[in-house]
Amino acid sequence: MNKIWDAIVIGGGQAGLATGYHLQKSGLKFLILESGERAAGS
Repeated sequence: MNKIWDAIVIGGGQAGLATGYHLQKSGLKFLILESGERAAGS
């Protein structure tokens, strides 16, 4: 099964999570990729 995303956000820091928030409010399907163990690192 293939998934189609409207957007892929590279980085789950503060800016990436804020971008995800606005994408969600717009009703878009998105994926946030983070290489670290946790999101929202500074």
